Amino acid sequence: MMHAGDLPLRRGSPWVFGIGRWLVRHRLRGGYRLIDWAERRGWLNCRALYRLGERVEIEMPLYRRANQVDACEAREYERSLVAAVSGAIEGAGRPAVLADCGADIGLFSALVAARTRRLRQVLALEPNGEVFAILERNVGRLPVPGRALCLAAGARAGRGTLREPDYDGSPHARYAEPGTDGTVEIVALDDLKLAVRDATLALKVDVEGGERDVILGASRTIAEARDAVVAFEAHPLVRARTGIDPCDVLRALLAVRPMRWWIAERPDVAVALDRPLFEQASPPAVLNIVCVSCDA
Repeated sequence: MMHAGDLPLRRGSPWVFGIGRWLVRHRLRGGYRLIDWAERRGWLNCRALYRLGERVEIEMPLYRRANQVDACEAREYERSLVAAVSGAIEGAGRPAVLADCGADIGLFSALVAARTRRLRQVLALEPNGEVFAILERNVGRLPVPGRALCLAAGARAGRGTLREPDYDGSPHARYAEPGTDGTVEIVALDDLKLAVRDATLALKVDVEGGERDVILGASRTIAEARDAVVAFEAHPLVRARTGIDPCDVLRALLAVRPMRWWIAERPDVAVALDRPLFEQASPPAVLNIVCVSCDA
């Protein structure tokens, strides 16, 4: 039986896939049909190697629908968030340690590594075993030392189960639900003892509802870092499912150290803590909150 890692690795994507994604991106008819046709013919049973910057490449598993993007889309992934986090790392002016919680195949880490030379270490956590081998290879391609761990980040060490919400069947929407009989290992970032006393900690959290728990489990690390940059996803459907407002995550972070914050995609919106986020940023959309320590 052929494993995903045995599929051919090619530089760039098949031309027919590139045309299909171009049509989709420009909202022209026929793009998805062309991609489906290429998939049925087996042309997407491959891994594409994309260049993201002068020193950074990433392996994209085109056989996996959740990662069917072309090189242009890969380079533009979470553009506002990547720019905000990279800019904050550069602004701090010292070496940085990036902890990527909910890393999937490592695209965010790779893009940050392509945007700044201040990274000295990357730690990528992803509990989904289906993509972990890809994540490991992509972390190994980074121009700085890195580790990939098949773990979920949480408030404390334990076990859990990957769940799929009713509103989204994509692997990207799965979340780790703590439970004693689960097969997923959960770790608190504080237990990993990252060396950040002389560095900027860059913490990205995209864990589909467990963001506050990740902050609680990383509070000692956030507090002891020379500087801290924390970015987390705010999703209206996740907020409805969990009952945890993104402002609750901000409050948990402010209990650790003083921070200033903004919405990466909507820097014009001044977020106050006394109102639910999606009453302030309307219409509701998936957003990323970027927080930077201001106690230096």
